[in-house]
Amino acid sequence: MKGRLMDDYDELDRALFALPLAMPPSDLRASILRATIYAEPVVPFAFAEIAGVGAVLAFAVWFAAYVLSNPAFGTTLVLQIGTALRLLAEGQTLAWLAAGLAVVLVANTVADGFALQRVFRKRP
Repeated sequence: MKGRLMDDYDELDRALFALPLAMPPSDLRASILRATIYAEPVVPFAFAEIAGVGAVLAFAVWFAAYVLSNPAFGTTLVLQIGTALRLLAEGQTLAWLAAGLAVVLVANTVADGFALQRVFRKRP
């Protein structure tokens, strides 16, 4: 059994070596080097993204310092959140929010009209 497997591999090797091979392009090595070693590094983030993350982090640090330096901030924050939730729960506010959401959904589903995908599409 063991000899039979080796014969099969030998036949396979002979068949592979008998295949006609095409000549590689003359500049194959140079094109591989241009695409790998000599390629310009790709910037993982755009400047606007880095600036946005930096601004959010700076605001978070400022907010944390403000909260830690103001002991009555917790009570004030809870009261302000309660007021904002009461205002959002009013019928007129909910109606305007629903109307805005409906406009966004319709704008996204329209095929030929103004779609948000075309507005925010990345340009080459």
